[in-house]
Amino acid sequence: MAKATRLKIDGSLRAVKPGKKVRSDLFDILIYPNKGKTGFAVTVSTQISKKATRRNRTRRLVAAAISSLAADLDGYNLIFRIKKDLSEFKSDQVRDEILKVLSKRQ
Repeated sequence: MAKATRLKIDGSLRAVKPGKKVRSDLFDILIYPNKGKTGFAVTVSTQISKKATRRNRTRRLVAAAISSLAADLDGYNLIFRIKKDLSEFKSDQVRDEILKVLSKRQ
């Protein structure tokens, strides 16, 4: 994920205005309208896995899927809350799940 599209923890995630939440078995997506650049954040709790390598792999899979879809998501900030360990998934599976969940938002 490009540095310019990452939401920063300093205030972007803490002072988030109410938006729309879209749920999946694998993750929740919080969608907030944004004037300007699109931003993304991925949060993976230690409840998902105690091992940092598995949490990082999950974060990287979601980030790779987001970066391939970023052009279609202009004008929104998206925060992904991961619910299950995705480290065994393929990146195509994660991207397809994100597309399926985002199609529910309409």
